[in-house]
Amino acid sequence: MHPGKNIIRLWGNAIVGRRKRHKSANWKAIIILALLITSYAYFRANYEGIRLIPKEKSERIGQIRPSDSKRDSLIKQRKRPDLPDIKNIKERAGKRFPFLAPDRPPKDKKSLHPAGRAGAIAAIVIDDFGYSDGRPFLEMDAPLTFAVLPGLPHSRSIALQAARQGREVLLHLPMEPENGSLAFEENTIKTSMTGREIEARIKEALVDVPGAIGVNNHMGSKATADADTMAAVMRALSKRDFFFLDSLTTSNSTAASAAAGAGVAYLQRDIFLDGSNDSGYITGQLRKVIDLARDKGKAIAIGHDRPNTASALESALSDFAAAGVRIVPLSALL
Repeated sequence: MHPGKNIIRLWGNAIVGRRKRHKSANWKAIIILALLITSYAYFRANYEGIRLIPKEKSERIGQIRPSDSKRDSLIKQRKRPDLPDIKNIKERAGKRFPFLAPDRPPKDKKSLHPAGRAGAIAAIVIDDFGYSDGRPFLEMDAPLTFAVLPGLPHSRSIALQAARQGREVLLHLPMEPENGSLAFEENTIKTSMTGREIEARIKEALVDVPGAIGVNNHMGSKATADADTMAAVMRALSKRDFFFLDSLTTSNSTAASAAAGAGVAYLQRDIFLDGSNDSGYITGQLRKVIDLARDKGKAIAIGHDRPNTASALESALSDFAAAGVRIVPLSALL
């Protein structure tokens, strides 16, 4: 072969090889550039709220998106109630009710327990707050427990006032009764609901009752007798470290076993004060509370936000003191 042709062939092979090497280098540069762009986009996603991976996965690997935080903050601002500052609630309660202050024992202990069982105590829970301003009970010089219905004109204001006074507040949760002809509250817990629906309804109700530390049932003879319904209720309370007071509107209540299964502290009512609105009847029921507390050491009574109940209770406060029975917040019996 002619030497000139060999030189041309070698020169051509060199050019082709150089193009191949340039082509390979170009691809490497493109790949590196793509990686840099992806990394930058991922960085922006983390710090400016662009979601590139599902929320569940991001939570699982411990990443917090500012977009989620902002959204949750807006939700909380919209729904979170104006909670009272209850950091020093015991101290404030002690100022209003001196016999409750942990570091301020009464000067004359005999005056508190002149007769009967030593240390006898009674909790008095007043139900159905929310329809009125509850002023007679708010002005009463006794640590009553306020059970507030959600969704009523005075629900939030009375719950806040009671908590700021150092009183205990319960969510008086509407629950389905056996008598279907009775008027239901708008946010009643029904036996037809799923666990998720019950949780959502309790969460919504608590927005209207700021400062609540526990729950008791409003009506609920059908709901409290249904094991599945009460299991769902107790799961919701367990998440919030709430206790449950069973009003015992039915002898078939499953609340005690449901509470035990969910690890929820449980109490039950001993005496209804005002099954009749007659003042004499209410006074007689208050006498039964005193007698039960002296006999058993403790008692739980439930009354309602009614004028005759307030009047009879105000008059009976001196009888409790004379009998040596202290009126205490409900949680004192846990």
